[in-house]
Amino acid sequence: MQMFESPPPSTPSLGWMLIFADLLSLILTFFVMVFSMNAVQVDDWQAVVNALSDRLNPAQSRLRDEKWDEHPKPQSDFPESQNIEYLNTVIEEMLARDPVLQKAHVRLLDDRVAVSLPADLLFSAGSSEIADPKTFASLAELAALLGNVRNEISVVGYTDPSPVHGKTFASPWELSLARAMAIARVLRRSGYRQPMPVYGYGGKRYGDLLDGLPMAIQSQLSRRVDIVIRDYEQGR
Repeated sequence: MQMFESPPPSTPSLGWMLIFADLLSLILTFFVMVFSMNAVQVDDWQAVVNALSDRLNPAQSRLRDEKWDEHPKPQSDFPESQNIEYLNTVIEEMLARDPVLQKAHVRLLDDRVAVSLPADLLFSAGSSEIADPKTFASLAELAALLGNVRNEISVVGYTDPSPVHGKTFASPWELSLARAMAIARVLRRSGYRQPMPVYGYGGKRYGDLLDGLPMAIQSQLSRRVDIVIRDYEQGR
């Protein structure tokens, strides 16, 4: 019987992989080029984001800007002073004359002056809007007093641990932050141009800076916004 030698096994060609890789590279390059030639339409994208936010979070509050043009801008000749003892005296005298803010409390601490504004004087229950024109005018006068100082100012909102009224805010923290932002906007509009940290502490730290005050006043100030003026300039 005649025997035939079997041919050696052939090695598969890998050329197709090179062609496939080149094709993928061309496709990727094409899409990168198309993307780079397009710009995101910010207005359209923001509309989509807002629509989704409203749909997915129907009870979520929007922290929107006030219509500041409806309120006159107060003027102040307050000097640019960094002396917190002087600031404490001037602010106390001003608040004592104000029929709305005379229930606010001013405290001179080691390195700062804390102006505590009871939330009941400024806002309705569960709200962050300053709706009363008289309240807004008094706040604007205080803000004008502070608008020209160079001291670092921060704004801190507090609430007590009790549940938030209404459905506008999901938590005490959101309410405290929204109220602090409302006061910060008044300060900003009245001329304060330094960086201004804004905090919301909810009901966790409402006892901050209240040591030494009578319990009745501490209870009144558990829901409040503090304007804290330090004895140094921003950035030092």
